[in-house]
Amino acid sequence: CMHWLSALPGKLGPENIHHSQLPADDPLLLPFKEQAAKDWSNILLHRARELAVGGRLVIVNFCIDADGQCLGRSKNLKRTMYDTKRDHWIAMAKEGRITMEELANTNFPNYYRTPEETEAPLKDPNSEVYKAGLRLVNSFTRVTPCPYRASWIANPQQDAITYARDYVLTTRTWSNATYLGGLSDSRSPEEKSALVDELFERYAQDVAKSPADHGMDYCHCILTVEKV
Repeated sequence: CMHWLSALPGKLGPENIHHSQLPADDPLLLPFKEQAAKDWSNILLHRARELAVGGRLVIVNFCIDADGQCLGRSKNLKRTMYDTKRDHWIAMAKEGRITMEELANTNFPNYYRTPEETEAPLKDPNSEVYKAGLRLVNSFTRVTPCPYRASWIANPQQDAITYARDYVLTTRTWSNATYLGGLSDSRSPEEKSALVDELFERYAQDVAKSPADHGMDYCHCILTVEKV
């Protein structure tokens, strides 16, 4: 979970909910990149204090790879997870179910670092991490196919909406709070929960129309670090 940021550093524009929806050179990304770099440095400095000289550590963390693949967005998938959820949230705003301000206030406080961003403090002699003795041994990225999608492809005769609700639930476990947090505090907790329920039911109904188009493929950066 090292992709989650210690603070939400900014907003991503009126119709974006996740940093991966913006071009890499978009200025709105800069605060997210800076916060992610600061948090990553702090994480590694803690690990440097824990490791003995000669000790090694393997870290597996979400990333955006050289092909632009990340969680829920890969060459295997016709539909992108964050885009699909965003589109339903936008639809709810346009229908008046939520306000445009609430839409703009829905921003995921995480950041999928590139391999270069992940490796940087371990290779820069001027970084605090490097000075603390941590060195990069090796690093690579890997995409792991979504197990839910794999189960559908293996058995496409199963009930589509039941499958879709099960799949959507796993995407909800870690994103529910972000949607609740985007909603105005003028709403009751019950009203907020009902709106987020509606979002995920819309998403499930969408997935059920063509389950193989959707999935939550994982994209990780796997690196080995040594303390010298």
